[in-house]
Amino acid sequence: MNYLLDTCAYIYMLMMPERFSKLTREILLDPENTIYVSAVSANEIAIKCSQKKLVLQCDDYHEVEARGLVHLPLTYQHGKHVQELPYHHKDPFDRLLISQAFCEQLTIITSDHQFKAYPILTKDV
Repeated sequence: MNYLLDTCAYIYMLMMPERFSKLTREILLDPENTIYVSAVSANEIAIKCSQKKLVLQCDDYHEVEARGLVHLPLTYQHGKHVQELPYHHKDPFDRLLISQAFCEQLTIITSDHQFKAYPILTKDV
């Protein structure tokens, strides 16, 4: 199955893996699953780090490949689809992640319960 980590879930993977449930850890470790990390998350992490709101103890870009994850680029289609989303969620980064999950038919791993208001599959952290 194909999964997309939201930004918080990716940060948990890097810094606090104990936050994942046993089931989610099994999903992440199953070689049959493909786990994506979005360029949207890279942007959000970069902004938070530059504002000193987040300090990572590793190079998050290289951790994607080192952990067997797959980079998910942001496409024009993803951006355009945001226009069709109802405003259940106001955060622009999360709206882009929701759009990517919808367009690419990915299950998004998140701790944000607002994602459930959209026509996408979610998996709790």
